[in-house]
Amino acid sequence: MKTSLVTVIVPVFNKDKYITRCLQSIQNQSYTNLEILVIDDGSTDKSVEKIMSISEKDERFRVFVQENLGVSSARNRGLQESKGEYVIFVDADDSVDESFIFQLLNAKRADLVVSTYVTQKMGKRTINDFTESFVSGMSQRDDVIFSQEYFAFLSVPWAKLFNNKLIQTHDICFAETDYGEDTLFVLDYLKIARSLNFIRTNSYINNIVEGTISRSVVENIWDKLDNILTVAIEMAPNNNGVRAFMFIRNSKLALNNYTFDYQEFKKMFYIISDRARGFHEEAQQSLGRNDRILLGLIEGRKLITTFLIFRARQTIGSWRR
Repeated sequence: MKTSLVTVIVPVFNKDKYITRCLQSIQNQSYTNLEILVIDDGSTDKSVEKIMSISEKDERFRVFVQENLGVSSARNRGLQESKGEYVIFVDADDSVDESFIFQLLNAKRADLVVSTYVTQKMGKRTINDFTESFVSGMSQRDDVIFSQEYFAFLSVPWAKLFNNKLIQTHDICFAETDYGEDTLFVLDYLKIARSLNFIRTNSYINNIVEGTISRSVVENIWDKLDNILTVAIEMAPNNNGVRAFMFIRNSKLALNNYTFDYQEFKKMFYIISDRARGFHEEAQQSLGRNDRILLGLIEGRKLITTFLIFRARQTIGSWRR
């Protein structure tokens, strides 16, 4: 572990306000055996200029400039060029504390090491934590992955240590889509991974920037979420709790997408309500209280009440077990 080469992949598109901080935080890691792959995805601001000013002074950097093809293409380019035994993804507007990679590498070995992280928005820092740190094997996999507490951490590629051999051997890559590619990548990897290690570090800083793609309205969101539900069912075909959990999660994401457009919210609500039939029994056995209440509102077609709740909460992060 101490001599393993770690590949850090940073996709960049018009992040000149943040990229220097991001790259310097990686450059200053206490663990130094790194290759830092920066893929500029057709930036039109000063991102490339700032990337070059840092990379030219550090031979661990390799920089690739391509036309604008999307974040999936940029990350896939990084995977294609990667030489490390392990892979870490860092978003260009995020940063990491100097011990981040060292802590991931020195955790108890597992195919996937997952870290807690800090969300930073408008100067306010929030720690995203889980109840306990532990190593999960195959027998626990489905119940851990598809749980209220842990799935949020597993639905994004950053704040994790991946085994690059597994990625390359099984040709795992990011889907060329504008939504859900992060989650699909991690789930595809988890199909192969035999163990998970959850650790507390709070060393990854997720900087929430308003106006980015992840904060915009997603067209045809239900169809894209359905792809994730399909993969989840493939992974746990005999676990009814997984179906219920993923259905209610997708419902919250889809409805939250239209929180500020009542007519679109209404259309999505009735689509979900029609699909909700058959989940009642599974939900009673596997979902938390708030999710059961939400499912009851959906089943009962209580549109106005549901809309007002989502407007008040504004983000799905307010929904807790």
